[in-house]
Amino acid sequence: MRYLLYILVLLFVSILNIKCTKEDPIHQILIYQPNSADKNLNDVLQIKVEFQSFTFPVEHINVKIMNVARTITVYDQPWDPHVPGGVFTYIFEDQFALSTANGLTPGDWVLEARTNREEDGKDAIIKSIEFHILQ
Repeated sequence: MRYLLYILVLLFVSILNIKCTKEDPIHQILIYQPNSADKNLNDVLQIKVEFQSFTFPVEHINVKIMNVARTITVYDQPWDPHVPGGVFTYIFEDQFALSTANGLTPGDWVLEARTNREEDGKDAIIKSIEFHILQ
């Protein structure tokens, strides 16, 4: 009887593991830069984001910098969100001046990276990182 219980538990865990594996995301976003450390007004922000897809090529990407309330967007790139070439890994790199001329003020900000296969964005995967800009 005890062995039957062990077998049932192992069977349950195996089924659960298979189910979880099938629900793994098909996209992944890695934000290398910026990090969440405080920034100073007038710093140049280095942006490096890696977009990965495990089943089909990366097709659409977007990187934004917004205030944490998401009411002000000061950075929205790339201009053309379509990724050329049918690649499964795409690295987006840029620099952005954290200046009042670019609409930034001291406070809390967020970099949001998004990738999706469909243009309507219904299958979007979003990753974000918050940072604080000092005076």
